[in-house]
Amino acid sequence: LTATGLGPTNPPGSSGTPVTGAFPLAGNVSVQVGGKAANVIFAGATQGQVAGTTQLNVQLPGGVAGNVPVVVTAGNRTSQATVTVSIR
Repeated sequence: LTATGLGPTNPPGSSGTPVTGAFPLAGNVSVQVGGKAANVIFAGATQGQVAGTTQLNVQLPGGVAGNVPVVVTAGNRTSQATVTVSIR
């Protein structure tokens, strides 16, 4: 998944500049898929992205299928449940 607005990385980047490595987010992130917690493997900026975007590598929870909402929480901010992913 890719998102914006999830907070600074560690070390911090300069928004809008190319990222030169893999920098995890400084804060905690959780992801729910279809109302179930997904295992967040990595959340941060990766080489080749523009600072300010966040790559989220997640392991999908078992027992979830169909078109389901994806909700990302970073700190005290939670995304809207209007983004969906289709799982077979």
